[in-house]
Amino acid sequence: NRIQQTGGSILGWFDGGVAIEPGTQTHLILTQFDENDVELATTSANVTGTTSYTLPISSMQADTKTVEITLKTIRDGHECSQPFEHIVELSQFFSAPYDLSAVVSEL
Repeated sequence: NRIQQTGGSILGWFDGGVAIEPGTQTHLILTQFDENDVELATTSANVTGTTSYTLPISSMQADTKTVEITLKTIRDGHECSQPFEHIVELSQFFSAPYDLSAVVSEL
């Protein structure tokens, strides 16, 4: 939040106590890739105001080997310049009732 944080040390990704800037939305993008890094599917959700998101394994592509997680904010049509990005490698095939859950923290 560039309005609230005007001095002192810059807060990290996971530091609490800073509210989201007014008019800002938080978007979660989950991109599934196969073992050859070919994009299989992308899920996008507006997770503003939520603290978690679950992608049911039953909705994932069977050949998914990695999932790229992107969390970014958008304000007044402008995307953040430094989104949170992380890649998760699936070491085994999962099937229901297991789901991929993500904890969402406002940027």
